[in-house]
Amino acid sequence: MDIIRTLPDPDMTPAQKAVGVGLDIALAGYAIFVGISLSRMRPNALRIAKIFFFVTLALWLLIGASAALVSEVATAIQSARQLIVSTAWLAYLYRSERVRNTYSRARIEEVSEAFR
Repeated sequence: MDIIRTLPDPDMTPAQKAVGVGLDIALAGYAIFVGISLSRMRPNALRIAKIFFFVTLALWLLIGASAALVSEVATAIQSARQLIVSTAWLAYLYRSERVRNTYSRARIEEVSEAFR
């Protein structure tokens, strides 16, 4: 999940490079959309953020599993770090009282009207 390392990799076919770069761009675009939704307090922003972290969690699980199968230690370590980060964010989004208060239905509708 790193465009800078994907493009010059001689072991990858052009199709593999295209898929890797495409996934990176799609995930980056989705991350920007999530950030904007959260900052503007859109009605489904919290749900969109949770979906984003579940998607990244699933992707890094797949990457970590494939790295473990071919004994790529550096990729497996990076995957473990990303799994920890995604899990921590999900725990925060689900358990935080601050998140619950900020993104409650009444609060969202009140703030959304101000941005229209």
